[in-house]
Amino acid sequence: MKNIKLTKDQGILLFLFAITIIITLVPFFNVGFTTDDDFQYYITSLRGTDFWWQDAKCYANNAGRFYFLLVKPIYYIPYLVDNFYYTKIVQYVTLLVSYGLFAYFTYRIFKSKNLSLIVFLFLLSNTMLTSFEAYPTASYPFYFTFSLILCLTSMLLFFRYRDTGCYGYAIFGGVLYFVTLVFYETYIVFISFFCLYIFIRNVNKYGFKFVWKEKTLYKELLPYLSAIVLYVVLYFGWRAVVASNSVENFYEGSSFADSFSLSNYCNLLWKMTSFCFPFQSCMRLRGVLGYDTLMTDGVFKNLWFIMSNSDLILFVNAIFQSTLFILVVKNVDLKLFRKRKILLAMLIAVVIALLSHSILGIASKYNSGDWIASSNCYVSTFYSYFAIMLFMALVAILILKLVERTQIVKRILYVAMFVFVFLSSIVVGFANSRMSNSMAVICNYLKVMDYAMEQNVFDRIEENSIIYFDVDEYHITYLYRYIKFRQDRKFIWENSPDGLEEVFVEHPDAQLYYVRFEKTEEQSEVLFSVSKIRMQGLDKGNVDIGKFDAVSSDLFYYSPSKQFVLMYESRDFGTTLFDDRYVCISQKGLNVARIIRTGDGMFTGINMTGNFNPRKFCISNMSYDAEMEIDKSIETTTVGECAERIRSDEGRMEELVLKSDSTSLSLDDLILFEAESECYKEYIVSKYLKTINNTPYWRKDIEEKAAISGFPVEEMVYRDAVWMYENYDKRKIDEVNALLIKK
Repeated sequence: MKNIKLTKDQGILLFLFAITIIITLVPFFNVGFTTDDDFQYYITSLRGTDFWWQDAKCYANNAGRFYFLLVKPIYYIPYLVDNFYYTKIVQYVTLLVSYGLFAYFTYRIFKSKNLSLIVFLFLLSNTMLTSFEAYPTASYPFYFTFSLILCLTSMLLFFRYRDTGCYGYAIFGGVLYFVTLVFYETYIVFISFFCLYIFIRNVNKYGFKFVWKEKTLYKELLPYLSAIVLYVVLYFGWRAVVASNSVENFYEGSSFADSFSLSNYCNLLWKMTSFCFPFQSCMRLRGVLGYDTLMTDGVFKNLWFIMSNSDLILFVNAIFQSTLFILVVKNVDLKLFRKRKILLAMLIAVVIALLSHSILGIASKYNSGDWIASSNCYVSTFYSYFAIMLFMALVAILILKLVERTQIVKRILYVAMFVFVFLSSIVVGFANSRMSNSMAVICNYLKVMDYAMEQNVFDRIEENSIIYFDVDEYHITYLYRYIKFRQDRKFIWENSPDGLEEVFVEHPDAQLYYVRFEKTEEQSEVLFSVSKIRMQGLDKGNVDIGKFDAVSSDLFYYSPSKQFVLMYESRDFGTTLFDDRYVCISQKGLNVARIIRTGDGMFTGINMTGNFNPRKFCISNMSYDAEMEIDKSIETTTVGECAERIRSDEGRMEELVLKSDSTSLSLDDLILFEAESECYKEYIVSKYLKTINNTPYWRKDIEEKAAISGFPVEEMVYRDAVWMYENYDKRKIDEVNALLIKK
């Protein structure tokens, strides 16, 4: 075996390519689930292989696509290992392989290594994230990139046959292309063009007049045409059988449009294709990119704004990519290209890019003007992208070909091309970094749900309770299924008011819980709440979520912040108990409590008991002089422990029994009020002790008083803390208790 040695220039190119690949793809590893389909595939993978066949059969019947019976399990490959990074590695390794194979395919067509490197560089540098749409750089990991790998491999096998004369390669290529076809209908378009290529190749070899008599033409076309015919027969045969047996109407995305619109069809072809051109992703996603910004001007107003707000790493990557481009394009052998050949190839590339959506456009769902207006791209755009990048590479070659004899103009063009690639890289990187931050929120949702389950929040909910999951985030409709398949307890899950009313009819006595997510706009920090709803007075026949009253809530906050304020809406004037320890005097309406978290990690857990709106929790990391500060570094007796202590005190119990007889409140309520008061006092006094000890001038003043009075310093510190409580804080809890007792 020969030793492979790299020249110095090749080593530099390899190093630059490796660096820019890493820098370009790093933001993509933040992206979570972006479509409901992906989330469903993940959940199905968790359920085990027994459900795979059921799922495949269901999809095959409802969509009228026989091939789901064969390839549906392919969707689960990225989730075979329940690990986020495994999924991402599978997704982006296959993406890079598809880029590499297409670049090699370009080399086999044009015989230019440098052109293939330019194509690969353009594919990499313009790789874009989209707005939670069905585009394989963010969604459908492995499936479409792997099928494209099969498609390109099938075509490359034909070239292998052409090189060696071994017909077995062509046969294997045809078989492999049939396998490719069972992944997606659009591959019929590409095999049609490839058959046209085989035909033109034979025409060039034998002449148009005599080619029809040559067996070679039919021999070379046979494997690929057979794949097409077999696929079409199975496809429409399956639809005929399924339609006659069970399914009246297939999925709109695989049904022919009843009222086909040529205008919508042409608009679809252009809109889905034009998204692939440089700068388009950033321009069209301005609304999405600006959704999470706190700036009044939105994300950007011009190119200068992007440049001045881009991270340094984007400039480094842009320099690498533009330098790579110049190093490669300067070494292109222009003698390999003729102007007519370049123009013809450019035309074919544009036609293929447009026709990548040709089958999509005849479907009922995608021929709709509403769908076209609301969508920037789709899976088929991924295929257009390859053709458009080839088109751009050919444009660069054509420009250099036109001025190849004028060195000064060529140098000017090199500078212009360097700037173009540099700016394009910055803009795409800017859009991707911001999109990836926004699209990471789903990962944080899963993390905070994992934490909630680790804290046994769902274990404390009685089985057969109704859990209303009020979440529809970024097209992930059934997010509750993550919890459903992560723990074994039996609950009744619902996510719509109408469905909840039906559930109440079947389970009128079931306890209701309300689950909700909130997130901060910039950092994608997540607040997850699980609230127990007051059933008394709830109109089960006419559910109004806005009128839900929570008697308790478990809040879980995912954030690096250790100090923040919690805002909540209390239904009336009273007390709110935090973690069975910290009593907060709540006004009717908006209330604010400052939370101080101790310990490491990203999670904060808060338990609340009171009477509040479960839909109106909000957390801010901004400093706020809150009336109630909850410092979790201060350990006190819990309300439950205080209540038990009161019950064991016969004298106090006699007093509370007499007090209960003179008020409308029960003995248990009075015990709770007393326990809350004691817990409140203990906490406030402890907080004053901490403040005094951390305030040198205050501590010194108390030490001087202790020396005069003769009391020990620590006892004097405690006396001052109690005095502060009695004069500034106790009156609040007394006022609340008095008002509550009068009810």
